[in-house]
Amino acid sequence: MGGSVEVKTIKGTRKVKIPPGTQPGQKIRIKGQGVKHLKGGGAGDLYMEIGVRIPKKLTEAQKKLAAMLKTEGF
Repeated sequence: MGGSVEVKTIKGTRKVKIPPGTQPGQKIRIKGQGVKHLKGGGAGDLYMEIGVRIPKKLTEAQKKLAAMLKTEGF
C-alpha cells in the first residue's frame, strides 16, 4: 500500500516515501543525504534497506483479516 517513514540521517531526520509494492530487502535511495564529497560539491546518496517485522501474536480480528487477505491471493 505504500506510505512514509521518518529516517535518521547524518543530516537529521527526513521523511521518506515507501512506494506501493516495495518488497523486503529492497533498497531505496535518499539522494544527497550521504557523506560529503571529499573535494566539495555536495554529498553522496544514502541507501536504506527495507525490513519487515512479523508479529508473533495476533488478535482474533487480526487473524480474520490475514485469512481474508490469504484467500484473495496476496
